[in-house]
Amino acid sequence: MNRGEAERSDRVMSITRETFGTFAVVTASGTIYILNPQERWVQRQSTNPDGDLRKDETRIPLIHLVCCAVGEPLFMFLDILRDGITVTKRVSTPVILIEKLDDVEATARWRRG
Repeated sequence: MNRGEAERSDRVMSITRETFGTFAVVTASGTIYILNPQERWVQRQSTNPDGDLRKDETRIPLIHLVCCAVGEPLFMFLDILRDGITVTKRVSTPVILIEKLDDVEATARWRRG
């Protein structure tokens, strides 16, 4: 399941912190976020070596999902240090695709690109 496939029923326009499931969220910069708002975690994958961050490929606790909608920047608060005290604000380039991932295999396909 790649980004170039025809429209599918598992594509959505937005998710909130109450949305159930795991999603691949692709931004205009090409960054892919694997996000589960109910389990409260996010994992970032950069497709641009110049845009790599230290905690890429690591599940990060999601404190609050502010906005995740196609056409808008992904906006969330994270506990990157995992100390329960320090909060990191993350704002991405605009979201171009949100796709629900049904299982671990689908998640692994997105991670491989």
